[in-house]
Parts: sequence; C-alpha cells; structure tokens
Amino acid sequence: VEALIRWRHPEEGLLTPDRFLAEADAMGLLPELGRRSLIEATQRFAEVNARGIPHPVRVTVNLSASELGASAVSNVTVALARSGLEPRLLVLEITEDVIIDDSVRRTLGELTTLGVGIAIDDFGTGNSSLRQLGDYPASVLKIDRSFVDGITHADDRFIVASVVELARQLELSTVGEGVETLEQASRLNELGCVHGQGWLFERAVPFDVLDERWLQGPASTAR
Repeated sequence: VEALIRWRHPEEGLLTPDRFLAEADAMGLLPELGRRSLIEATQRFAEVNARGIPHPVRVTVNLSASELGASAVSNVTVALARSGLEPRLLVLEITEDVIIDDSVRRTLGELTTLGVGIAIDDFGTGNSSLRQLGDYPASVLKIDRSFVDGITHADDRFIVASVVELARQLELSTVGEGVETLEQASRLNELGCVHGQGWLFERAVPFDVLDERWLQGPASTAR
C-alpha cells in the first residue's frame, strides 16, 4: 500500500498534491508534512499487521529531496519505535532525480541499516544515468506509467523488458506503475514484473475504505 497525502480544504474540497505541494515546498513545510505522513502511515499499518492477518502488509511513504537531510534517519527511527511497525514492512520512496551526493548516499545507507526498503519511483523519466542507479541503495524499482501505457507497442515493451532485466541483475524487485488494464498486467507479468499498482487494482481511497475492502481478510477474487 502506498500512503498518499491529500488536503481537505475548507473551501475547495479534497486537493491532490499537485495543487499544494509546490507551495508547501516553497514555504519550507515539506519536511513537517513528510514527518507527519510517516508517523500516520506507520501507526496505521502497525495496527493492521497486529491483527494477525495472513499476509503482512507493507506501506510505502514518499520522501522528497528536502526530507533526506540530517533528520531523516531520526524521523524514521522515531516513527518505527512509536508505532511498533516492523522495519521490513516500511518502504521509503524517492524519485530518481534526487541528487545523489555523499550526504544523500550516506543517509540512504543509514536508512537501509534500519531494515527499511528504498524504492526508486518513476524510473526512466528522470535525469539520472544508468551508472547512477548503482549509487542508490535501493531494493525496489518502480517502472514509470508512461512505459506501462505503451507496453502493447514493441518499443515500450522492449524498454520495460530491459528495465526488468537490469533490475534483476542489480537484485531489485520491480513494480509497474499506472496499471489500468488486464492486458497491461499480463504483459508486465510475461516480462517478469510481477508487482503492479494502478486503477486496475484500486483507485486512491481513504484508509477506512481500504481497510473495509482489503484489510479485513482475503481480498475477493472478483475485484
């Protein structure tokens, strides 16, 4: 499950991140928003996993570049300790255009020593080179939806196959983003990408809806 932030604006209703994150970043609010999201997500899914459900649920939380500073490790440590969530059930997601310098590399390395996973989001659309991929101490590579959209075409299918093979060589698992059709899911599976996210499986929903539909027991095969 990926934790997504929304703003319940008193006048404009439910706002998606594209409506407010840039302004929040300009105001220096992203680190605090990220910290609160991390606390909320770890707490909720510690409670979910404490129910003794058949398969533990991992939760992914996005980290912006501004959240990879000196406080990143302490924030994650506090969130895990406060919630009781097992570190292996937390994945921290960064975009590939996060500048990897010695400081960021050290921070990501310290985060992995806590036992959490690192996912690279929207892979294939950023400015990083393939050489830089080895600089990320990641465990998950998320294939950008633009390639999944075109997976029925030979060129994009070749790109996805190449990314999946690259990830396999680097011992990374892959996730196809933006999966909307059974054909896309089938093509990804054929290429060795067995994890996906997108509207085929579920749209973004509030936690209580997610809990009712998916976390009370085995998911219905009709979904």
